[in-house]
Amino acid sequence: MTKLPGLSDDDVKGRFSTMLRLYVGHGRHIRFEDLASATGDEARCLRSYVESDPPMIPLARALRVLAVLPPDALNMLLAPLGYYAKPLEAEGTCIAQAVSSAAQFVAEGAEALADGTIDHRERARLAEKAAALAPTLSAIAAMGRAQ
Repeated sequence: MTKLPGLSDDDVKGRFSTMLRLYVGHGRHIRFEDLASATGDEARCLRSYVESDPPMIPLARALRVLAVLPPDALNMLLAPLGYYAKPLEAEGTCIAQAVSSAAQFVAEGAEALADGTIDHRERARLAEKAAALAPTLSAIAAMGRAQ
């Protein structure tokens, strides 16, 4: 088996830690508390990955974090291997459809919150709808940055 340069555990931990320092924290792309809320992880757990000797982040948690951060965060991790995350193509992305889907998500979220709690079925349904909506919203956001 061939070892890939820049892919040792220490290299990965260091790159992930550097990436988090650039994108997460007060005045950056997102605060640790908001990232924790978005991923379902604890903020102090996520903060541990920016310590001087961070633990290795489990793949599932890393993917949850990277799903919240912009594609450039993933590119920081992939660049040493010669790979780059390609943003979704915005052509054909219908803003009206995205707005309609977002309105449906908000309506279902409001309905789920009507009784003051969200049960596991409602949470799963909302998570599924949010996951389906996220790529479209990201593509539309990328259209705005490209101009």
